[in-house]
Amino acid sequence: MTPKTQEERAAFEKWAGDMPRMFGLMRGGEESAWPGQYRDYHVQCCWDAWQEGRAPLLAEIDEQCRLLGMGGEREAGLLAKVDTLQREIERLKEFEWMYKDLCR
Repeated sequence: MTPKTQEERAAFEKWAGDMPRMFGLMRGGEESAWPGQYRDYHVQCCWDAWQEGRAPLLAEIDEQCRLLGMGGEREAGLLAKVDTLQREIERLKEFEWMYKDLCR
């Protein structure tokens, strides 16, 4: 399992094991019919959906990190993106008074 997959699984298990879900997170061992998969079918389906749903977002974050020269470090890239968005929000708030005046 790659470090990124481990990060994703840890995030999923935190979500899945938290209230109100409190899913059973036991996985099959190497000797099982489906090694590494969650024993409860509904939990495995949630894990599969989690990965599919987050894949485009994580790919975008990885690409942005690459473009920013961060070597695909998701956390740093995500923080940079959040910082950029916060600055943009603040810039837009500066013009909020103009919008309110125009709409009166």
